[in-house]
Amino acid sequence: MNRFRVSLVRLFARLPVSPGRLFAGLPVSPRRLFLVGAPVLAVAIFVLLLALRIALGGGGGEDEQAKISGTPTAHSAGLLDESVLQQQQLGREDLANRQGQEGISGTNPDAPVPGAEGDRLLIPSIGVDAPLTMRVVTTDANGAAKMENPEGPKDVAWYDFSAFPSLGGRPGVGGNTVLSGHVDYHNYGPAVFWDLRKLEVGGEIIIHLRDGTEYKYTVQWNRTVEPSSTTWSDIVASTPQESLTMITCAGTFDSSTRSYDQRRVVWATRTG
Repeated sequence: MNRFRVSLVRLFARLPVSPGRLFAGLPVSPRRLFLVGAPVLAVAIFVLLLALRIALGGGGGEDEQAKISGTPTAHSAGLLDESVLQQQQLGREDLANRQGQEGISGTNPDAPVPGAEGDRLLIPSIGVDAPLTMRVVTTDANGAAKMENPEGPKDVAWYDFSAFPSLGGRPGVGGNTVLSGHVDYHNYGPAVFWDLRKLEVGGEIIIHLRDGTEYKYTVQWNRTVEPSSTTWSDIVASTPQESLTMITCAGTFDSSTRSYDQRRVVWATRTG
């Protein structure tokens, strides 16, 4: 504020008339006008800048919940901008081939339910070492399954589909273990699944549970899909052998809808 006052005084010094004569016709003195007007002007500028920042701020939260016809949505920061190649798109043959895929089928029916302290997801090739939390899949007013978002940028959610016997699964028990995580996060930056797009076929995924047991999976495919053009119940459907499905955002961020136009789906089979 003092620098502002000094600059204004220098401006008055360059005027062809003195400040006193310039404001001679006003009912208040120039000094009083300055002392009252300058703070008001500063506050007005601050409010204007704050409003512009809010209006132009990128990325943001979507709905906290999503139906099975959609997918968990992210508090996206809008940092990702990847061109999705046609050969990366998830096809119906990818889902159909899961039913005949070889793998391990349920070896530990008493395995701990994921989501407690000490449960973690590890993907060594892309540097992921993250806590697992549990989300119980419930039904909405229309009877559709509802999947909650992960808690934050570092969290990976495991979905308990106990109310839907044909969907999901659990490490060591069987079926299709379904996880999701954010690709980026508003006011945070790249999140836990930022590098999921770099995970290659043959890559190893490990679920470490609090009792010390580990379940190892090998990536079979890494695909993208348009959220509105797929049946999500097919993606999270249970499989004869133990498998793992991971979901995050992909594609290009749309600031008008505050969401990404694609979802990335990685599917792996249990191999250890």
